[in-house]
Amino acid sequence: MDRAARETRLERYRAVHEAVEQRVYVLDEEGRIVLTTDRLLSELGYDESDVIGRHVSTFLGEGATRRGAALLAELDDEPPTESRSYETTLTTADGDEVPVEIELSRFPESAGIEGSVGIVRDRSQLEAERSRFAGLFDRLPDAVVDAVVTDDGPVIRRVNGTFAETFGIDRDTASGTALDDMVVPNDEDTVDLADAEDHLVGPVEVERETANGRRTFLFRAVRYGVTDDGPLVFGIYTDITDRKEDQRLIEMLNRVFRHNIANTNGVVQGYLEILAERLDGDDAAYARNALDAADRITEIAGKLRDIEHALGGGEGRPATSGAWSPTPSPRSARATPTPPSTSRFPPSPSGTATCSPPPSARCSRTPSSTSARPPRCASRRRRPTTR
Repeated sequence: MDRAARETRLERYRAVHEAVEQRVYVLDEEGRIVLTTDRLLSELGYDESDVIGRHVSTFLGEGATRRGAALLAELDDEPPTESRSYETTLTTADGDEVPVEIELSRFPESAGIEGSVGIVRDRSQLEAERSRFAGLFDRLPDAVVDAVVTDDGPVIRRVNGTFAETFGIDRDTASGTALDDMVVPNDEDTVDLADAEDHLVGPVEVERETANGRRTFLFRAVRYGVTDDGPLVFGIYTDITDRKEDQRLIEMLNRVFRHNIANTNGVVQGYLEILAERLDGDDAAYARNALDAADRITEIAGKLRDIEHALGGGEGRPATSGAWSPTPSPRSARATPTPPSTSRFPPSPSGTATCSPPPSARCSRTPSSTSARPPRCASRRRRPTTR
């Protein structure tokens, strides 16, 4: 009766295996193959008669067979739902080796069958993807580190060529080294990779010590897995030192440019106000239109300064350092700028403000003048002389 029941259960498992689309085999307690799925047979190029009853070492090799036996021994004290996996190769009928992953499990006692089940997964595609990724990893222009985040901080598993060159380390000996001890200066903070949300960290700007001194990097990290030691992350360092230097240079040139525009436009406005008040008819209208355009230049310069500050480009500093910053205001209430001491214009005699427009529009006055609306040139302490 026991033998008949055992045969019935075995036929039932055979029927199930034949319907399964996965690559599956069944071993008895001696390690001999008693069942396989058609898919596994066809992919390895065997007939069922070539496999059934033969020892699994014929297809796995002695080393892989011992590894499988050791994993099955670990499962003896585990619940029947537990399994163990390992990577190896299977030998095909043509003698080729196929990279596979085998997941082993024990039959439950209720099945009445002693032995084990192996589920085979082809690693050929996975190995190809790993090879492509390894090539990409090594060729990335940014410095990249593969690390495990332990309780003591990130520990290097491997680095790409750019990382090794940038930070001056040996790729072959970098594994197992504390990342922060290698690249973080003593006066800089580390980046906490353990509490990454949505598997992403950054981008964050950091200062790091390199083979050529301290450099500025844009740092990003991506969590891609978990091990017993902690989360696995890729850390990516993009060197932005030169970019920041260029940005600072552009900001300086921008401030100098606005300063020069303001000074030059002030001179133009002064002459145009003189012309608008001294000329008649269409000529006066032309001068006023030109003066309006000059005022708009001042307003645009002020708006550009405000936009820069709003976007953070001004870093909280005035638009110009020690120079007049144009601020839009009514012409009648506009303060008259004072050119810096390095101006090429000669100062006016003490007590008298004199301007030298063309002869037809000359004007001069002393501070005691009571004119209701003096020309703009009268309010300036210095005035360029027409050459």
